[in-house]
Amino acid sequence: MNALAMPIIKIVMIIVFILLAVISPADARSLQTLFKQVDSSVVLIRAEQREISGIPGDRHAVATQSTGSGVLISDDGKVVTAAHVVHTADRVIVEFVSGEKIKARVLVSEPAADLALLELSAMPAEPVIAELADSDDTETGEDIFLVGAPYGIRHSVTAGIISARHAAVDINNQIPLGDLFQTDAAINMGNSGGPVFNMKGQVVGIVSQILSHSGGFEGIGFAVTSNTVKELVLSGHGIWTGFQVYHLDQALAAVFNLPQPGGLLVEKVAKNSVAHRLGLRAGAVSGKIEGRDMILGGDVILEILDVPLHGDYRNKLRERFNLLVKHDKLYVKILREGKLIWLSAAINE
Repeated sequence: MNALAMPIIKIVMIIVFILLAVISPADARSLQTLFKQVDSSVVLIRAEQREISGIPGDRHAVATQSTGSGVLISDDGKVVTAAHVVHTADRVIVEFVSGEKIKARVLVSEPAADLALLELSAMPAEPVIAELADSDDTETGEDIFLVGAPYGIRHSVTAGIISARHAAVDINNQIPLGDLFQTDAAINMGNSGGPVFNMKGQVVGIVSQILSHSGGFEGIGFAVTSNTVKELVLSGHGIWTGFQVYHLDQALAAVFNLPQPGGLLVEKVAKNSVAHRLGLRAGAVSGKIEGRDMILGGDVILEILDVPLHGDYRNKLRERFNLLVKHDKLYVKILREGKLIWLSAAINE
């Protein structure tokens, strides 16, 4: 190596060190700035619902509270969260970073995509509205960050990348609709329903679930894409049924002595929901059948909008739901105490 090469190498190394010193703090400040920009749009959600408790022979419904996260997306008080946080909630309170606590009602819930839309009873004093991005522009390997309330620890931020993109059915057959982003950003209990932001401060997804052997975060989390939010809960077609059901397949239909090869066993009914207005009865006894946890004793839904609930009924039922407009009636055929009964109620009141 000649004498001239050594000074050049030293100069190049000095430039690299200077660039690293300048770029790294700038990146850190960028995330700090973005967090401050979007943090006030992120909310803590407290959902109160009833659970079956007690010992055999003395079981009863008790009020329980769960927490999740959400994000304010409009200046008329719409908040997006995960369906599993609020779908069977009797009461929902949304808490902002300012400490303001505001009642909310569920407008739309789509358990098949794990998405729900809330409406605040009033706006906070200084609202910050988050913008929904076009998630089709989000690429694998892109930097993202999450803001939420893991284990109830409010306004915590974690960062990572988009690890992959999947059809929801590839990950969990209980969430067959929409697309999912996979991420390595830390997700834990309480993060559910919280926003995933890109590095422009736009929402690209809503946290849904994790894959875990331990029950805690192990590096694989999933968020429903923002375009799925637009399609399924902001399109104007969705409703909030407010019931938790257990799908009875052909084998279980025989156990329950159903007059058809399938149905939906009603386990929970949320107050003020369509299911509540229909007069559906929830189960009152927790039990197991062939190792499956169930809440027994409730109505069994056999048909909704003249669609029998067995076989490949989901797409046809979704088409019927999409035709419903405000003040239309939802009607169902149920089996209750051995009798076939028809119930109906307006979808919005």
